[in-house]
Amino acid sequence: AQHRWFSVLAIPVMRAGQMWGILALASPRRGCFDESTIAACSRIVTLLGHGLDELDAKGCSQAQQAQDARMARSDALTGLPNRLAIEEYLPQAIARAHRSGALLAVGVIDVDDFNLINDQLGHETADELLRSISRGLLEASRDTDFIARLDGDEFVVILEGFETTQVMSQLSSALECLHRAVETPFKLAAGEVVSIDMTMGVALYPTDGNEPKVLLRRADAAMYQAKQAKRERTQWWQVGVTPPPEQIAETSFDAFGSEAQELMRGLTAHLQAVAEKFSASFYRELRAFPESAAILTCLVGCGVVGIVG
Repeated sequence: AQHRWFSVLAIPVMRAGQMWGILALASPRRGCFDESTIAACSRIVTLLGHGLDELDAKGCSQAQQAQDARMARSDALTGLPNRLAIEEYLPQAIARAHRSGALLAVGVIDVDDFNLINDQLGHETADELLRSISRGLLEASRDTDFIARLDGDEFVVILEGFETTQVMSQLSSALECLHRAVETPFKLAAGEVVSIDMTMGVALYPTDGNEPKVLLRRADAAMYQAKQAKRERTQWWQVGVTPPPEQIAETSFDAFGSEAQELMRGLTAHLQAVAEKFSASFYRELRAFPESAAILTCLVGCGVVGIVG
């Protein structure tokens, strides 16, 4: 009566099987909410509840899709981005580098002698080591760096924002920070203490290529070349592939020229002396046996061979 409401209608709004709210209607007139009005309001409340349930289902579906997308792009063992995430991220990073004019570094990291560790300590310990390495790389990386697990004991690092005139000094500083991830031995749950090292090959955009696959392939090739020279190298990473030493050009030689004739004359004199010694020794061996001596006497008599001593 204070608000001059003489008729009030209240209908609960249900959401996911529970009361979410109340639809309240008030009127200054008495007895205005008849059965048809109440039925109409009830239908409105029911439709509102259905709409809220559909909104919730759509939100859950979108959240599930987002979670599925994250899982599809995450490595199950380490939680790092995986190969699919690399394939999506690298073209975007290249586009940013192209717009800004900065250089981009793509690195492939391999854990040295990881197969030996796997064989000696077992798969579970090796998996724990990979997780520890992943955490170390993330902690040692810059905020703008992208760290991913490619496969097995190989990781991919995408580093952005290098200046053209200072790329090597900036890259060296960034990679030395990354190497701190493995400079301290890893203490694993089973009690083992494992010391490891890494090898990294680097390809630069646009110097070493413009396409993601090309950069990854050249970084991988640089990594394998650096591993082959592990004992001689002075740093754990290598930029690009060093070309092999130039082969000595073959000297042109005329088989019928004066040089060939001079060579044959020298060889003839040498071979003649060797041939005479061989013949004398050969015939002496033949004369040591009656059968072969008889054949030799016959050949001499026929004039096939000369008289031998």
